[in-house]
Amino acid sequence: RDYKGNKEVLREKFHDTGVLKCRMDYKNAHPVGLVETYDDSGRLISQENYNEKGQLNGIQKYFDETTSEKKLEKEISYLNGIKNGKEQNFKTGDFAHFEQGVQVGSFQETTPHNDGKRIIKGYIKEGVSHIQSLQEFYSNGELCRQVSYDKEGQIHGNEITNSFTGENRNHITPYNHGVKNG
Repeated sequence: RDYKGNKEVLREKFHDTGVLKCRMDYKNAHPVGLVETYDDSGRLISQENYNEKGQLNGIQKYFDETTSEKKLEKEISYLNGIKNGKEQNFKTGDFAHFEQGVQVGSFQETTPHNDGKRIIKGYIKEGVSHIQSLQEFYSNGELCRQVSYDKEGQIHGNEITNSFTGENRNHITPYNHGVKNG
């Protein structure tokens, strides 16, 4: 398709090997509709949707590039270029929820650490710009750290840490609005 009079053009880009790299519709110098991206062996690696203004819109899909099969790895929801709705990583189990670009509610995030990966679970209250509560877990599932925050974002209440060395050793540190009490 090539509708240059309407400024709408189907564009296809290719890898050096001749395999399709990307397929998209362009209108008024930006992508519109579905944009598909492929790796150098022709496997689909992403599907992104754009609105008439060229902004990400709807559910964006990203596929695992390490397998030969088409396996969904991650989905992110957008509304007019702003994260809105669920973001989920099916490979790690991580998730978050966004409302008009602001992260709210429960979330899970997997992060690398010198002792392996850590899983962080937390909650962000609507209208508050910081985490309300947080739990960190070692890769074996044991609790590493648990903490709550006040409305100013300061640690408040007991911070529980576990120096896991084959046996559980919980250490409790009380806080009062960011100040250690003991």
